[in-house]
Amino acid sequence: MSQRTAWQLTGYLLLDATDQYRIDTVGLYRSRSGALTSWPVDDFLPNSRVVR
Repeated sequence: MSQRTAWQLTGYLLLDATDQYRIDTVGLYRSRSGALTSWPVDDFLPNSRVVR
């Protein structure tokens, strides 16, 4: 994953600062290869409990 993509996913997580949507997983779908990759938020953003 590119750094730009990682920052974009991080931005989506931070936009839900009040945890209204209770996002617990982030993912990336690659339409060309039909592959879905996902990560638990705690793995993707290890300090997410501090941010939320």
